[in-house]
Amino acid sequence: MLKLNSKAQEEAPFELLIAVITMGFVLVIGLVAMNQLRLQKCANELEAQLEDLKTKIEIVVNQKSPQLLDFRQSECYNPKNEHIIISQSNNTRICSDSCASGSSICTLLEYVDSKDGVSFRKCLNINSSTAFIPQNNAGQSCTDLSDDAAGKKILVDFKQTIVRGTYDLLNRTGANTSPIICAYCRLGSGGCGAIGE
Repeated sequence: MLKLNSKAQEEAPFELLIAVITMGFVLVIGLVAMNQLRLQKCANELEAQLEDLKTKIEIVVNQKSPQLLDFRQSECYNPKNEHIIISQSNNTRICSDSCASGSSICTLLEYVDSKDGVSFRKCLNINSSTAFIPQNNAGQSCTDLSDDAAGKKILVDFKQTIVRGTYDLLNRTGANTSPIICAYCRLGSGGCGAIGE
């Protein structure tokens, strides 16, 4: 009986060590799985925000209906690392990968996070000559919006950069001209930091 107890006592530290190592592996695998779930949740949230942005832009361009866009910061990505723009591409491969049509020119909504390496590219189904600038070549410009109950608004050029915030998107297209879209970011809406807050 003494020999069995002695052998059990010798094996106990080894069994404890195996149990600790196993538990360590389980914790590491659990933490990795939780982090992967968080990253996937963040990517899904971001894609939903970009899809909303895409839809609102298409509505304001194609239907000439004013849109209120809530594109405020999420907890997932740091706006300082984000680069969001509307761009034109003449690359047939990029256009066919991003857009359903086989067009050789397309308008894209592009998102890149320089720190986390996250990127999205969405096709914008809008006229390729749409201007998102305060003044186009013909001298037509977005008129200033006076302060109202929503607060001060700053005009943003979506082809330069789209910063987080709440926007009023307005179509200022005149007769027989290319679409002109004015994007006014509401200061104090939890965004617009890069342009005036």
